[in-house]
Amino acid sequence: MQTTDKRRRWGWGLIALSALLMAIFIARLALESWNMPLFTLSPAAEATLLVATVACFITACIRLE
Repeated sequence: MQTTDKRRRWGWGLIALSALLMAIFIARLALESWNMPLFTLSPAAEATLLVATVACFITACIRLE
């Protein structure tokens, strides 16, 4: 029973991490569209950020199952 609780806790932590990564991605895109770039990323780094966000979210969903 304790391992299930530990897995769920890690799952919620991963959900929070993926939400933070997605918020950074969306905020960067919004600021860039207003011509106020906070920071710039190469297309490869942008794709890596998006893939990391999705992978983190999928892993969290599996852990919360």
